Formats: sequence, C-alpha cells, structure tokens
Amino acid sequence: MTGQRTAALAWVLLAALPAWPATAGDLDARVREFAGAHTRAAWCRQAEGAGDDAFAHGRQLQLWGYDSDDGKGERAILKDLSCYHRPMITPKGDRLVFNDFRKKLVKVVNWDGTGLRTLTNGIAADVWMDPATGIEWVYMIEREEEEYQGEPVIRFQLDRPSVSEMVWDHEDVTWDNFQLSADGTRASGQFPHPKGGYATLPNGEFTFLGKGCWTSISPDNSYLVWIFDGPHRNLRLYAPDGREWKVNINGAPGVDGYEVYHPRWSNHARYFAMTGPYKGGQKGKNLILSSGSAVEVYLGRFSEDFTRVEAWLKLTENDQPDFFPDLWIEGGGEAVAGTAGGPAAAPAAPAAKPAPRVKVEGRLVEIAPTPSVASIAPYTQALVVYGYEVVKVVEGECAAPKILVAHWAIRDKKILDLGKKLGGIYPLELELFDGHPELEGERLIMESDEYNLPLYYEIGN
Repeated sequence: MTGQRTAALAWVLLAALPAWPATAGDLDARVREFAGAHTRAAWCRQAEGAGDDAFAHGRQLQLWGYDSDDGKGERAILKDLSCYHRPMITPKGDRLVFNDFRKKLVKVVNWDGTGLRTLTNGIAADVWMDPATGIEWVYMIEREEEEYQGEPVIRFQLDRPSVSEMVWDHEDVTWDNFQLSADGTRASGQFPHPKGGYATLPNGEFTFLGKGCWTSISPDNSYLVWIFDGPHRNLRLYAPDGREWKVNINGAPGVDGYEVYHPRWSNHARYFAMTGPYKGGQKGKNLILSSGSAVEVYLGRFSEDFTRVEAWLKLTENDQPDFFPDLWIEGGGEAVAGTAGGPAAAPAAPAAKPAPRVKVEGRLVEIAPTPSVASIAPYTQALVVYGYEVVKVVEGECAAPKILVAHWAIRDKKILDLGKKLGGIYPLELELFDGHPELEGERLIMESDEYNLPLYYEIGN
C-alpha cells in the first residue's frame, strides 16, 4: 500500500476523534480505542533550550509519561531538569530505566516518580524479562568507544544489579538501536552504525541485513526485524525466510511527509512509537539535530500482515519537543504469541530489475544546503536533494515538469563541491531513487516540502 493511502486510512481514524487540545478523558478514550488495553508510554521532553537535543544527551530534559487508566493525561514523572536519555518501560510496566548520559549512569524510577536510584555505570540499551523465571534484566553497554557506540554488552538483574554477565563482545554496538526478541536469543541493533541486523545471544554470530539506523526486533519470537532508512521516512522489514518489504511511517496525519525519528517497537508486535515531524531546523543544518517544538510522540499500529500502518494516534501536543518514546501495552507478550515465523502474507522482495535511465536538462530552482560532517554523525556520508524544472528531456521518459534529484554531498566524511548554482541549467543523467535500494541506508537531506514530486538519483555524481 502506498504511503498516501496509508495516511488516508489513518486520517479516517483520527478525524472522528476530538480535536486537540484534548482532555485527559478524551485522550484515554482514543488510546483505548487504538490499543484496546491498558497502555503506558514514556518519553523525555526538552523543557528548556533550543529544542535541539534529539539524542537526549543534555540536562534540560524532563521525564514524562502517560497512563490510559489513571485519568491524568500526560504528565511529568520527574520534573527536575536533568538527563533522561532513552527511557524504557520495564517488562512488568511498573518502572522506568533510563540513562544520565553525561555521567554514564543507569537509573531506575517507579512509574509514580518515587524510588529514584542509580543502578550502575554504563549506558542501558534494553530491558527484558526472562519468560522462564520472571526476572527482569537490563542490557547495557559497559564501555564507551565513541559517542554513539561501545562494547561489551553486559546484562544485570534489575533488582540485583550485582548479578551480571557478559552477553556480547564481538563488535561495538550503537546503543540507541539494541532490542531483544521475547526469548532473548536474538538482539537487533547496529554492530555498529550503519551495519544493521541482529546478533545471536549469548555472544553468537552477527547477521547483517542492511544499512540504516534505529534497528528494532519484534517483541515476540517471529524474529521480524526492521531497519529505518536514511531518508527517515520508511521502515525496511526483514523476515527470517529472506523476504523484505518497505513500510512508510512519515505519512501520519500531522507529520505531512517530513522526517520522523526514534521508531521503536513496543512490547506488542502490532504497535510502535516514534517522534516527528522534524521541520523546525535552520536551513543547511541536519533537521534531526535542529528538531524544533513541533516534534511530538506518535503511536502506530501495523496491519495484521505487517505490510502497512493501519492506524495512527498522536499522543502528545505541546510547544516543547518530545524524544525517545517507549510504549507498553498490558498483555502485549501474550497477545502476539501466535506470530512465530513472521507475517504469512508479507510480500516477497521483488527481483532486481535494471533501473530505467533518463537524461534531462534541468533548471536548478531549489537547494538543500550541505550539512556539516559533524551534524550527520554517526553517518559518514550523505546525499542532498535539489529541485529542478525540466527544461528538456534528452533521452528516456520524464513527464513531470519538476523533479527532485539526490546528489552525493558528503562521501567518507569529505564534503563534495557539486558545482551548481540556482538558476543554472544542467545536464542530468538520472534513475529513480527507489530503484537503488543500496541508498536506503544512506542519510538523505531534503528540505523541500513537495514530497509528491518524483525523486531521482544522479548517476555518476
């Protein structure tokens, strides 16, 4: 299903519900209709500053939560400004584990904001409950090698932090993307970024699936994995039998085709959380790092075959950006126990076909400024999207009067001189961007709001 049709279906669900600002009762009713069970969500909110801390590394944050059953709406769990990096709801749903990123401390707090304490040193990446014993474990990266990654991965018991063991030390892990299957035998992640896939635990092999970010694994035992693409608009799903397919997630009402971020599977395989839209940044800067006050928490529900998002719910509405959402649905694990083996109706990956090529002369009418190398980290290269009016079709077929073209702007941490100026007419040898799946994991910088225009890739750039 196309992104446009998915967005239209989602809008049907949202249009019938109360407009914002909603009361706590309105929101609870919407969530109950959306998820059908007791639901909790947690995230960090940048309460002060420029709204540019999408990685939640700073100390101008608050810890926020929502509970569908208490009638309070969204509220601050911890109001004091500090660092609440990557809040994660524990499997039993009664506590939150998060990081003080600057001090490299793993902390825990009760859902009602009491019992705040430090557990250990490190960066927590996931929480998981052993189905055989009911013991809750925290998985963390013990040593930081770079700002976004480290090794080894250690796990410790949430209620007995002194009980710990090493589970992975083969390669560095990017901690924002580590997540376990229900049985704990597989962990999705970046090993390290941008190498997405899964590791067999404890300390087994790494299976590479593709390049990208925010890798996540279904919380059941279907071993379905997604990798978020470089344009920050689609999930690429991988089934254990080798099937692959794409699901658009920036078509939610209110996102309007802009970039989204922080996608994370909940404890229920049909549901996930994310943030967006990212559109408030300064020209020439990475929109994710610039963030802006429009960034809110969205919840999505997959169709039964996982080929589309069948419904959306916008959870927050405020003038401060919200980051790193996590979603917990009561009974989530039991509700998806029958999905082992992956979605039966998911489409097989189509056979590779040569991308049709077209040569045009185009007048440059819109430029996305090249970002700095530092601003795209941990990516090391990026494409920028320019807008062109088609002056002449020299070879092939191109019916659109205006097109978007992705050009390489940064390769291997080196900025390229594209040699193009607004108003200039340039010969372009192009293929459709979607015909180059190898680019899905590359960072794509796009500032145009004309998302329905054809997107091409310049050959030989």
